[in-house]
Amino acid sequence: MPGARRPSSVYVPQASTQTAGRLDVLINNAGISGRTDDGAQDPTTLDLNVVRTVLDTNVFGVIRVTNAMLPLLRRADSPRIVNMPSNMGSLTLQTGPIMAAYAPSKSMLNSVTAQYARRLSDTNVIVNAGCPGYVATDFTGFNAPRTPEQGAAIAIRLATLPDDGPRGGFFDDEGVVPLVTPDGCEGRCQPAPSLPSVTELRHATESSPLASTSWNVAEQAIQILRPPDGRIR
Repeated sequence: MPGARRPSSVYVPQASTQTAGRLDVLINNAGISGRTDDGAQDPTTLDLNVVRTVLDTNVFGVIRVTNAMLPLLRRADSPRIVNMPSNMGSLTLQTGPIMAAYAPSKSMLNSVTAQYARRLSDTNVIVNAGCPGYVATDFTGFNAPRTPEQGAAIAIRLATLPDDGPRGGFFDDEGVVPLVTPDGCEGRCQPAPSLPSVTELRHATESSPLASTSWNVAEQAIQILRPPDGRIR
């Protein structure tokens, strides 16, 4: 719209393209749940403004940042894009409470991930999605069983995949997360790509200085970002 403000999420990436040489990894982890009533989002009474707000962050924000960062990613030797949806976006698992704004936003993010993977299939940019699980952060009121380190593990694995790694998949610590009911495929579903284990991945990337550095940087970043009270926000 004429005169409309541009999202602040676009300014930093565009400024970075003028000062940075390249970007090796982009992890889109920003997400909001949106307003809830009694811990849920009832689709029969849901305010559409809540849906718009959630989609603007969880989906549109990912597209804005990814497209702004692509010039830097294309300069890298082995660029990786990791989107962080949730298994609540799986039409098969349907986990958690009824969240008629949040869960569909994660379903859409999985679909967007697949479309980016298709579009970039003939390039060295590998795009995947990872589910961190139910992690103890501000987002969950620190009432969750997984630590931030455990939640970050899948992002690190996907960010350090070898060049022949899977593309367009949705993974958690246990492997491929099903998005649709297999019975509904009617023989049209493609075999799900496999994801190397942490041990296999470390072994496969031992000879790559960049991959080795990425593992170390990711692990150090978790410690740097952890505030004195130990809570990741």
